[in-house]
Amino acid sequence: MLNHVEQFEVLDNQGHKTGKIKDRGLMLLPGEYMGVVTIIVVNNKGEVLVTKRHPNKAPGLMWEVTGGGILAYEKPKTAAVRELREETGILINESDLISLSSLVNDNFYCYQYIVFLKEEVKLSLANDEVIDYKFLSLNEFFHFIKSDYFISYIGSRIYEIKGEIEKIYSEKVL
Repeated sequence: MLNHVEQFEVLDNQGHKTGKIKDRGLMLLPGEYMGVVTIIVVNNKGEVLVTKRHPNKAPGLMWEVTGGGILAYEKPKTAAVRELREETGILINESDLISLSSLVNDNFYCYQYIVFLKEEVKLSLANDEVIDYKFLSLNEFFHFIKSDYFISYIGSRIYEIKGEIEKIYSEKVL
């Protein structure tokens, strides 16, 4: 059986494709970025979903929001829908995603989204990636992403757009 290595398109610091494709795990050169997505999920009660990583996934046993890498030739919103389905079993459409500001974080070009679920969902965790989850109020969420339990580089990029998230949240939930 062949080992399948995920590939991604190399982006510049503006999120534009450079024409290069690399295998996941290969070193990026200065000025090269891998596209990733971050999805903030708000349930029908106005609570934000956080998930705990499997111990074999670096950094293991840390909390995060759903997200992951964009595969070669995949659109960011398509990647967000796929990652959410794979990690949590939550099914949404691309049109359900609200785009937040994108930003560069280390060697990642981060597309960030928020989605508001209209009805209660039962999560089906990908046991090889996610081992636990919880829902937090928005205030608890913003405190939690600054804690030692939450992956710092994900928390910092979410906190950077805190005002934007709060504005959209207040329009949708309050």
